[in-house]
This record gives sequence, C-alpha cells and structure tokens, in this order.
Amino acid sequence: MKIKSDFITNSSSTSFILIYEDELSKSEFLKMIGIEEDSALAFLFENLYEKLWEYKKPVYTPHFLFNKGVPPDELKTQVSEALKEGLKVFVGNWSTEVDIIEDFFCTDSFEIKEDKFYLHAFSCYW
Repeated sequence: MKIKSDFITNSSSTSFILIYEDELSKSEFLKMIGIEEDSALAFLFENLYEKLWEYKKPVYTPHFLFNKGVPPDELKTQVSEALKEGLKVFVGNWSTEVDIIEDFFCTDSFEIKEDKFYLHAFSCYW
C-alpha cells in the first residue's frame, strides 16, 4: 500500500454560461430568481451576482464554445441562437479554491432561466 504524504486536493470547478438582454442590478437579479433582499440566504445570491459579473468573459462566436467542448449540444444551439438574436453571451468559471461562496456554487450543476436572463452552471469543461 502507498500512502501519499504531501499536498492532496479535492478541488473542483464549475463553468457557467450567462446570457442576457440587458444588464441587471443586484436587486433585479435577486427579484428575478425569487430571493427577498431581507432573506437569510440573500448574501449567497448577492455574492453569486458579484462573482458572475467579476468572472464573465464575452463570447462573440459559438465556435469558441465548440472548441472548448462545452456540453450538451442544446447549450451550443442556445448560445448560437442567442448570439444571432443580439443577446450578450458570457462564459466563466468558479473554483472551490477561492472562498466558501464559490464552494457552495461548485457543489452541483444548476440552471436559472427567465425571459431576459439565462444562467447554466455545470461541471468544468475548460
């Protein structure tokens, strides 16, 4: 049996695709996802909002995503259609190596879908 005695990590990361028509304020974002500003969980989603805007990188062509191997195919189609419609499309990622908020949002895939806002977070692919 071998025993590893140096640094071991169980870190993970989450990629996200963010699509929206117009910029959202933090309070609009909270309202859209159903979180009251005085909720005990509001701080989590306020931090999510900050991290989305901090880490997002623009996507100008769907070929960027095809080259990165972003699954599944319906996401690629959705991004292609969003770009054709003139919507703003961004990608980014979070890591469990940063802070407790990113740890929380790296635990599972999730999706937030509204008329003018779409967020899909999934296991890291780039």
